[in-house]
Amino acid sequence: MTDEQDRRPSDNPYAPPASLSEPASLPRPAAAQSGAPRVFGILSIVFGSLMILGGLGQIASGLFTGAMGTMMDDIAGPDAGAELEQMRNAYAMLDSLMWVQVVQGLIFAGMSIWLLVVGIGQLRYRRWAALHSNYWGAAALISLVLICGLSIGVVGPAYQDFFDAMMQSMPADEAPPPPEMGGLMGAVGGIGSAIGMILFYAPYPVLLLAFFSRPRIRASMAR
Repeated sequence: MTDEQDRRPSDNPYAPPASLSEPASLPRPAAAQSGAPRVFGILSIVFGSLMILGGLGQIASGLFTGAMGTMMDDIAGPDAGAELEQMRNAYAMLDSLMWVQVVQGLIFAGMSIWLLVVGIGQLRYRRWAALHSNYWGAAALISLVLICGLSIGVVGPAYQDFFDAMMQSMPADEAPPPPEMGGLMGAVGGIGSAIGMILFYAPYPVLLLAFFSRPRIRASMAR
């Protein structure tokens, strides 16, 4: 049998067509889309809303601290007695808290607005949201270090000075608290506050960095 005869179609009328006798190459099934971005989108919106409330609370606390100092100046006046004068000096030591609390509140508010926008992008599987999830996570940890540094370096000493000054303004017939109470109050206001913020705010940015660095999740967000 010649090569030409080999290339001719078969004369058998019952033979299947050549296209059916050879297995067709089937397309590969598409990888299942990860549901993690949708879950993180909901969490980002909830966590961002809580951060907004925390930021507004910090700003309000700072403004209230400044108002208390001004009110004590008005109450004491130039002819204030010794006790009022000591109380005015005590509240004057909290002036540094005003700008620290306002700065902390503005940082929280700005980061929360950013997180809300990222959360909407995560829900919609936007490509840019995958990048900004990592950007936000890194920026949140850096901001947290700054906020904790201000809390330990400024807030704690200010609380200690305030408590020590308030003890000096107590009437002489009242038993004063132990001297170490000032240091304890400073530690609670500074170090204790920093530990609380780390425990509450640090886990979520760490989770964002861990999950949105995975290729499968980033590949799911291709819209």
